[in-house]
Amino acid sequence: CLGTIIDTSTISSFVVVAITLATDYLKLNAAENGLMILIFLVSAMIGSKVYHSIVQRLGLLTSLKAADIVWAIIMILTSIVVRGPGQKNIFFGLTVLWGFCFGWNVPNGRMVYIAIMPRGQDSEYMGLFQFFARGFLWLPPLLFTVLNESGVPMNVSFLVLPMFLLGGAVCYQIMGDLDKAIEETRGAGAIGLGVAADADADADADADADADAEEMVEKKEGIIANEETAVARENTRRDEGERLP
Repeated sequence: CLGTIIDTSTISSFVVVAITLATDYLKLNAAENGLMILIFLVSAMIGSKVYHSIVQRLGLLTSLKAADIVWAIIMILTSIVVRGPGQKNIFFGLTVLWGFCFGWNVPNGRMVYIAIMPRGQDSEYMGLFQFFARGFLWLPPLLFTVLNESGVPMNVSFLVLPMFLLGGAVCYQIMGDLDKAIEETRGAGAIGLGVAADADADADADADADADAEEMVEKKEGIIANEETAVARENTRRDEGERLP
């Protein structure tokens, strides 16, 4: 849960902090802000497509840790390179990388969380996920604002976000082996086992129903065949009776 709090709160508040940096520090106008958002969204779509290939190469948990670290490095680079309105073009270029990492991180984080949810407790755990994702999104902007109001330059205050992402990567590292976690959580919980048993019972019931239906069809086919045979015999007797003098 701690890794989820750190990661999702940073992701959810990132757009607010980025637009504040672009508007107040780089002096982007409305059109330039719209262009930045468009670049970000297109790059995020690309990242969400490429993420599948990254997961296949690195694994689900390692891919998420890599997404946190790469995105943190890009944010640190942004803080170092972007020092005023004169770096707008560089800022737009870094926005491409931001969007790519956003599209990579968001589905990857959700997949890791879903993978370790106990069976039968999906609703409860997704509720916890939404709580942690939305309940702490105020924390990074608050720290960013406190530093900025204390006289710290805005590009330096921006370093709050990569610190959160690196903290999330550390939490995922402490988490250990994902396969073992999946095995433990999928087999834990009476509710999960009960639901699994109910699912098996439903499957057995469906199989029995299919078998009964097939048996009924076979019986009906047999009855129809017998009736056809009886009719044929009756017709044969009639024909023979008409032939007799």
